Amino acid sequence: MFLKECLEGKQPGLGNIIFNSEMSSQEVMDVFRTPTVGYKDYTVVVIDTRVFENGGTLTIDIETGRADAEGHFYLVDGDDDLPTTERVTKHMVLAMKWLEPDETGQLTHRFDRGQFFKLGATGCYGRSEKGSTNAFKAKISVEEN
Repeated sequence: MFLKECLEGKQPGLGNIIFNSEMSSQEVMDVFRTPTVGYKDYTVVVIDTRVFENGGTLTIDIETGRADAEGHFYLVDGDDDLPTTERVTKHMVLAMKWLEPDETGQLTHRFDRGQFFKLGATGCYGRSEKGSTNAFKAKISVEEN
């Protein structure tokens, strides 16, 4: 699958999750950290659901690692940029979850047509020491309407 996506120019393994008719679930493992400068420091996963033309339900099951950093996980529209100097606004957030170390949680979002989404992961500012890191695993799946 990795080689096939490389040949198609899809840049697999670079934080991009691309769904197709044969694959409606994928996993990603990455890290997030509490910012050392500014307000937010995001690890971003781009999720491409364009193959689901009639929409569906996006489900993201998240598991954090055992390190010290607590995490905020935001699902936003693919056209939105996650702000680094202020809070994510309510109108941007499609789904959000705060997780402590070694905890699991879920984000869900129903959409009317296939599109791009962004999953942003960042350490909790003010709750963890600056520069604290943690890992996360996200199982991202789509159920077609």
